[in-house]
Amino acid sequence: MGCILCGDGETVRSHIIPRAFAHDVRDGAKHVVTGSRFEKVPRTSQSGFFSSTMLCSTHENLTAPIDKYAIEFVRRVTDGWVDRTSTSALAIANPRPDLLRSFALLTIWREVHSGTEGTLSLGPYEQVIRNHLFDGGASPDWAIVVQRTNFVTPGRGAIDFNLHPYRVRFADRAGWMLTVAGVGFFVVSDRRGLPSRFQDWRVDCLDPAPVTISEPLPFTEVGALKGILAAMAARARA
Repeated sequence: MGCILCGDGETVRSHIIPRAFAHDVRDGAKHVVTGSRFEKVPRTSQSGFFSSTMLCSTHENLTAPIDKYAIEFVRRVTDGWVDRTSTSALAIANPRPDLLRSFALLTIWREVHSGTEGTLSLGPYEQVIRNHLFDGGASPDWAIVVQRTNFVTPGRGAIDFNLHPYRVRFADRAGWMLTVAGVGFFVVSDRRGLPSRFQDWRVDCLDPAPVTISEPLPFTEVGALKGILAAMAARARA
């Protein structure tokens, strides 16, 4: 199997979530635990999940500026949340909000094409997203809202973690969710768009970008993610 885009048989590693986020979460540890709702058991690695059959080096290199911008943005969020007991919203410099949308689309696209056991699909948006990421075409107008998660563990406070994209509903809209270094991206793909009451929170078109901080919540009480977060914590202690 060659590159999905051009058929070149010489493919390279494509990290689903940029490996810099794995290194940030690892924080000097030997391995990092990365979660996916499509993996029964979280896996440990040094740099996170990757596919070695997805892209050739030419197309992989096209993703570098997108990843770089997102890495720098998320690190600004981390640096801005100095007082981890505060739940006041942050205003984060975001000179290229279009690149945050590209990053969300790219991460979802990678997940869909990574060989996951799930049945993820971009449906009618596949071609327009592919054209946007690799041929400079227009992106779909998917709204993005960012929140710094505040899931806490005893003695450690808020935890930083990476969680691969999965489908969610946000404000009664269909969309996707992904988390990098504890920063959650809600991506609204619903044709109805984001409800008007949330328009002032769109990071895909605002500079500075508003980033909310969730209320502290024990990771054992995080609804649909409770199981995967508990498994990640157990694997990290193993």
